[in-house]
Amino acid sequence: MRPEVVAATQIIRPRNDVLVVFSCVAGPLLGKLAENERQSRTLADLRDTLLPRPISGDLRVKEAEQFIKENE
Repeated sequence: MRPEVVAATQIIRPRNDVLVVFSCVAGPLLGKLAENERQSRTLADLRDTLLPRPISGDLRVKEAEQFIKENE
């Protein structure tokens, strides 16, 4: 997009009370979304790290439990 097109675009700004209510509702949801994304990345990293090891026999259950404790 060209900057002049963005600058010329008209928008409607809601009243402050509407913005406050939206912020109160959307803020916690956006925070939870960010937390879920962080947890998803952590779980994917753990999966990618741990999954190949039991298949090859390089990892025992106690070692996996210790790894998980260290990465919480």
